[in-house]
Amino acid sequence: MDVADKAFNTKGLSACSGFLIPMILQAGIIGGLVFIILRLPEISLGI
Repeated sequence: MDVADKAFNTKGLSACSGFLIPMILQAGIIGGLVFIILRLPEISLGI
């Protein structure tokens, strides 16, 4: 029972991280782009 639980838990964790990590990366990229776009007028005025 313990072995089965352990196997299930690690499988669930890897599936969860396999799903979460790309989402976090995507959110980070989108957030970065939005930040850059919002700052563009400021940056272009500063130059």
